[in-house]
Amino acid sequence: MRLSSPHKRMQFAIGGVVLMELTREDGLDLLEWLGLGRPEFGAIETRELLPRCRRRLWPEPRNTDPEKHRLMGTRGDTRWDVRPAGTLRLHTELLVATLMSFPYELFRFA
Repeated sequence: MRLSSPHKRMQFAIGGVVLMELTREDGLDLLEWLGLGRPEFGAIETRELLPRCRRRLWPEPRNTDPEKHRLMGTRGDTRWDVRPAGTLRLHTELLVATLMSFPYELFRFA
């Protein structure tokens, strides 16, 4: 089992403006859920990302994101953490609402 540090964060930005900041694990899970793999950093044009996000919002069983239990912390300071079901969907809804306003920008993550 892999430990995740609660201190490592990923930022998601457009035009230098940070849209959201997630734990590293949630950020990587979101990228993977959107079909981008699990890269530590990168960029994609918003017009390419928007259809991926919209597809994940279709009401289909494959688009559910279940609750996720994970062990957080560092040596000597560990605890269980739970990401509630539907969290990735909520992040995706936020992205769709924002990306629609910036169709020709570059979406960056790191």
